[in-house]
Amino acid sequence: MNDHTRAELRRRLQAAQPPPLEVARSFVSYHLSDACSLEEARESIEATALLWHRQMTRDLQSIETLIANPPQEEGILGSLIAFDANWVLDDPSDAGALAFLVQLAKMLRETLGVGTSPRA
Repeated sequence: MNDHTRAELRRRLQAAQPPPLEVARSFVSYHLSDACSLEEARESIEATALLWHRQMTRDLQSIETLIANPPQEEGILGSLIAFDANWVLDDPSDAGALAFLVQLAKMLRETLGVGTSPRA
């Protein structure tokens, strides 16, 4: 396979990826919505990472993209954490949700064994 073909395949794969907000929504819904604590969420993330490391790395990239480029529409991040993650924050605003996502990304980086993000 030549470099042009690889580049084209990579471009198609990236184009097929869902938007970062949708990836984050799926991630928090799966790992947080039934968790009673961050420790329980961490255990779920660790168990999943054993089998799906590459997918979890993509999830992390999407969450970090969302952190770096939060939605302009007010209430989106707050709703993401309150409803999709089923998580109650002391500060339910978008700013509070963004801070929570930064904490979640840090936990995910630690679990995956990757360095710190330049964006967070």
